[in-house]
Amino acid sequence: PHGCLTYELASHRLVEWSEELRASVARIKALKRPIKSLYLITNEQGQPYTRKGFSSMWSKLVRKAIALEMISEPFTFHDIRARAITDKEEAEGLRAARDLAGHKTTRQTEDYVRNRKFIRTKPTR
Repeated sequence: PHGCLTYELASHRLVEWSEELRASVARIKALKRPIKSLYLITNEQGQPYTRKGFSSMWSKLVRKAIALEMISEPFTFHDIRARAITDKEEAEGLRAARDLAGHKTTRQTEDYVRNRKFIRTKPTR
């Protein structure tokens, strides 16, 4: 459907587009490319990345971002999904996070979110 980002899971999910996502997609579409493609993020031949190719490209971009002090530490592409699910749980609760993640059980989401949260404590002295 128009205005929704779709992705395949065990159960189908439609994620509504945010204004930030619309703006990001518009910026990507506006980039000059040597080869026109139906794909949004492509390799130099206009084809979607292979898993290995994407991983290599991602690693290079993260290293460059660290060198330019745009980010302070590396993170994986999967970490973005984890952050989104954790943010959803903090803002809207476990059920909303489970719906976004597409987990079959609440327990899966609890484990997923719990393993990504930090407990802040004060030092002893």
